[in-house]
Amino acid sequence: MIYTMADNDRLSRKSKRLIRKVEEMIAYLKGREMRLLKIKSPATHNEHVSHKFKNLKEESKSLFEMIYDSPDPSTFEFDRLKKMLKQKDMIDAGERSYENENIKVGQEYFDEFVEPNIDRSKES
Repeated sequence: MIYTMADNDRLSRKSKRLIRKVEEMIAYLKGREMRLLKIKSPATHNEHVSHKFKNLKEESKSLFEMIYDSPDPSTFEFDRLKKMLKQKDMIDAGERSYENENIKVGQEYFDEFVEPNIDRSKES
């Protein structure tokens, strides 16, 4: 998913660059040649992608690995990344506190992933 300028206006330059790198990596991995190489020679594929996207891997190894290890990189959640980068930028700018944003993200993930799976029948 490509974002419009309006979507990116609130992001720092660094965050915008990171999004562009992620978009480039996903587009590259979706290419026919790379999909075939991953099947034929996973080690060569890994070496090639790691070299081509060395800067992304150095800047955010976990993000690189999340995309690389995905069975379908095109399903990457850009909205979630963009939201987190906005939060990071606001913390860096002193507009929000790390502690408050940490609690907020934790609550959002709890509400999304944990709460729906709680067995309420065992509550007293």
